[in-house]
Amino acid sequence: MSAPVQPYGYPQSPYPGYVLVAARGPKNRVGVLGPILAIAGALIALAGTVLHWYSAGGAHVDLHDLAKGTDVTGAKALPRVYFGWLLWLLLGLTIVAALLANVPWSMSAVLRVLSPVFGALGVVLLLVSLGQLHESGSIFDNAAVGLWAVLLGFVLTGIGGVFGPRRR
Repeated sequence: MSAPVQPYGYPQSPYPGYVLVAARGPKNRVGVLGPILAIAGALIALAGTVLHWYSAGGAHVDLHDLAKGTDVTGAKALPRVYFGWLLWLLLGLTIVAALLANVPWSMSAVLRVLSPVFGALGVVLLLVSLGQLHESGSIFDNAAVGLWAVLLGFVLTGIGGVFGPRRR
């Protein structure tokens, strides 16, 4: 739009006409807290996969032992699938979704929802799988640091994706 024109015979205004400037929306930048939580959760969860999950009477059980124990015929399907490959898939999806949810792009809003969903799904399926493996007692009886680290890692990583990109 151009500046208003004075009618014929009137002197020109000494002031320039107004100029319309397009309004700018908030400037999105990569968040800080979300990626920190996502990376911390990912590192904790990955550490938990190599630490002992259960300790009792000098015997230790880790993720590898759980995966080997579910490979036998007659094992229930969910623990076999979960400890075989689904845990790794859900952990990877949670980490990627949480990190990309904090980057300003068109999919960040969707990933801000998917990140905690993947994290919660990882926790729930882990607890259900362990429940199917335990014949008596609680799944937390004799639980060691590895189990707690994986649970905490899923939760922190999922929460890390909720924050999204920073707005200015």
